[in-house]
Amino acid sequence: AVIADITERKRAEEEIHKLLQAMEQSPVSVAITNKNGDILYVNRKFCEVTGYAYEEAVGRNPRILKSGELSAEFYKNLWDTILAGQEWRGEFRNKKKNGELYWENAIISPIKDAQGDITHFVGVKEDITEKKRLTEIVLESEEKYRLFFATESDAIILTDAETKRIADANSAAFKLYQYDREEFLQLR
Repeated sequence: AVIADITERKRAEEEIHKLLQAMEQSPVSVAITNKNGDILYVNRKFCEVTGYAYEEAVGRNPRILKSGELSAEFYKNLWDTILAGQEWRGEFRNKKKNGELYWENAIISPIKDAQGDITHFVGVKEDITEKKRLTEIVLESEEKYRLFFATESDAIILTDAETKRIADANSAAFKLYQYDREEFLQLR
C-alpha cells in the first residue's frame, strides 16, 4: 500500500479556488491577456458591463471594445508602458457589444514569471460612466451659475455662514458699493 500526504495539494487547490471566486465576485471588471493581448480570461463583471459573453471575449483582443475616440498615440503609450514592465493607469471611453459607449477607469499591469519576464497582463477596470455623467451635470450647473453671477445686473453678495465674512460678490455689488474686489472681500 502507498500512502501519500496530499495536505499541501489540497491547501493549494483551496487557495486557487478562493482567488478565482474573488475575481468572479469582484465589483470591477477583470481581464487577463497573454503578452500579445489575446484575452484568456474575463470575469462576470466584464461580461455584465460589456455585453460580451465569456466565450465571445476569450480568444479576442480587447480592441473589440475600442470606441475609436482615442488616438493611436494613446494606445502606443499604454503598450510601451506595460511592455516596459510598468503599471498603466488611465481612462477609456469604450464601446459595448450593443454599440453603447461607456467610460472605464483602468489599471493594467504586467504579470511576470519567476525570472521576471512578462508573460501576461491583467486589466482591472471600473465602469465610471455614471460618475462622468454626474460630474458633467455639476460642471454645467457651475458654468450656468458662474455666468448668471457674472452677468446679473443686481448686486449679489455671498457670505460664509460660518465666519460671516463676504466670500464673493458680483461686479454689480462692487459698482453699487464702490469697492474693488479685494477691498470688498475684506469687509465683514
